[in-house]
Amino acid sequence: MKYFALTLFLGLIVLPSFAQIHKVDLKDKNFVYFGLDFSAAKMIGSEDFPDGFELVNSQLEEWNQLILDEPKKFDFKKTFKIFSFDHDLDGVRKHNKAINHREFVTDLSYRFNELKVEEVVKDLDLSNSPSVNGVGFIFIVESYNKKEAKGTFWCTFFDLKTKEVLGTQKLDGESGGTGITSHWSNSVYDCMKKIEKIM
Repeated sequence: MKYFALTLFLGLIVLPSFAQIHKVDLKDKNFVYFGLDFSAAKMIGSEDFPDGFELVNSQLEEWNQLILDEPKKFDFKKTFKIFSFDHDLDGVRKHNKAINHREFVTDLSYRFNELKVEEVVKDLDLSNSPSVNGVGFIFIVESYNKKEAKGTFWCTFFDLKTKEVLGTQKLDGESGGTGITSHWSNSVYDCMKKIEKIM
């Protein structure tokens, strides 16, 4: 009876319903890019990824920095059809440094839903954001999966003032290339090409 009641209760849990990202209005709004947030992510494939400590303490920063260092490849203006944008990686740096490196790499399948997306955004430190009004965009990473050669991202827009999620969409990006930094950054690039078609 207790089991039935628990099952009934869980069945009544309603996930938040967010708009698809193509419905988010970016016209005439300040746009701030907040980086790759790995705080809810898993790296799948223990034989292929470095030790979790190395990933958390150096590699996550390299993945984030490469996107800013190669603006012609990771062209936010073209992807989102905007004229200008700012960026602030301080919030994701705090999130990423707090990851438990012992549990970061796994061989098990892994996924999460919109509740986790909302939680990550609400907890994001925006105190150094270059704008207090407008739209923020963040890649909330679900996983980098070596076995399937892909990265999975919750591509998420949110209101800079209220942290309300305006739209989110789960997309995969194909990984590839030599070197761990380039290999997985290509999954972000592939994801951005998909966003460009959606927007």
